[in-house]
Amino acid sequence: MAGAFLPEGPLGILVKVVRLAVNSAGVALIFITLGALWMLFSLFWVPAIIVSDMKVLTALSSSFSFVKRNFYTVIGYISLYIIADRFTETIFPGGGGGGGGAGCGFGFAIEPALQGVFQVLLQAFFILMLYAVYIDRQPTQAPISGSPTTQSESSR
Repeated sequence: MAGAFLPEGPLGILVKVVRLAVNSAGVALIFITLGALWMLFSLFWVPAIIVSDMKVLTALSSSFSFVKRNFYTVIGYISLYIIADRFTETIFPGGGGGGGGAGCGFGFAIEPALQGVFQVLLQAFFILMLYAVYIDRQPTQAPISGSPTTQSESSR
């Protein structure tokens, strides 16, 4: 019996609380890991819908296979985003993403507005980069025969 060797009194209660916390932390770590894997592998489902004109479930499946094929590229993309985001928060610590509020850091009175602008620019850049990575890493398809690829070729 697992509870037979528990000490009596407050120490026994403390041991029970520690065991519960360790078990809860393990369960929380499992859920956090599963959530992070879901976010990683479903990162490209929206570009799959827009660029490849897929249905939602097909796009999710395509996103999973895309990340499997380009795992290191995706990890590099996520790493660059995290580094850029943290860099912006470090330079402008009083903005919307956290920090100590106005007066911390360099003491600019307009830090929150600057961080907000830089966050929007960063997110726009990385969303565009997400689409560029998706388009760049797609397998090339042969052009349809009989149809001109550019106007200059058709006018010859």
